Amino acid sequence: MITLYVVLGLLLVALLMVFIGRAQARRRRRRRAAGDFADPVDVDELAPEQLSAALAAAVAARLAAMATGTPRNAIVRSWLDLEETVAAAGLSRDPALTAAEFTREVLARYDVDQAAIATLSDLYREARFSEHELTEEHREDAITALESLQAQLPAHAVVDAEPS
Repeated sequence: MITLYVVLGLLLVALLMVFIGRAQARRRRRRRAAGDFADPVDVDELAPEQLSAALAAAVAARLAAMATGTPRNAIVRSWLDLEETVAAAGLSRDPALTAAEFTREVLARYDVDQAAIATLSDLYREARFSEHELTEEHREDAITALESLQAQLPAHAVVDAEPS
């Protein structure tokens, strides 16, 4: 009798493993079909003027909107707008990178104040994942970083770019 229960239990485990394996395979096929595993586009292949102009417009729009809402929401929205701008430029990111890491990587390719990018990125993480109150000082730090990027982005200068 115990042998029968052991055999039935093993069969049940085997069936469960088959179903899980098939479900995972279907999920992988759907993700590939949706382009989730597309090869990332090299940042160097993107026309720097196009992305620079889009980023400059996003920064200008966020600067105009920074005075509205709570400091937390304004800071989070600022960074998310930069992420959306980078994604809309047609760059696909390496699945190993978070959206924030990829955005920092793209922004780092420009000859802009890296401290401003780090400040915005740090403020975003603090605003997004902390529970303490963010103050107007945090908002001012974000505005200063955005102003720095705004002043430098229209130059279209890309670090390590090959001359045309």
